[in-house]
Amino acid sequence: MFLILYSDSYLECDYAAVEQAFVSSSAAALLKLYRNDDRWNRNNAYCLDGQIVQHSKKEAPHARHAPYRLRARGDASRRVARLPR
Repeated sequence: MFLILYSDSYLECDYAAVEQAFVSSSAAALLKLYRNDDRWNRNNAYCLDGQIVQHSKKEAPHARHAPYRLRARGDASRRVARLPR
C-alpha cells in the first residue's frame, strides 16, 4: 500500500485515517474527494451513499465533489474503498 500526493498540494487531513480506511477495505485504490460545489475547482465526481459512482477528467453532470489530490494504491481487486464519515 502506498499513498500518492501531488507535489503542489499540502493537505490538512488525517493521513492515518485514510490509510486505515484503505487497508481495512479490499479495494485496489482509494481516491479522496471533497465536497466542492463549484467553489474552488471543477466538480468531476458524483458520490452516492459514500461511494464514487461517476468520476471523469471533465466536468461530470450532477457532480458535487472534486479530488483532494490524494490517492492510495494497493492490491488488484476492483472494489472501491468506503471512507468513514
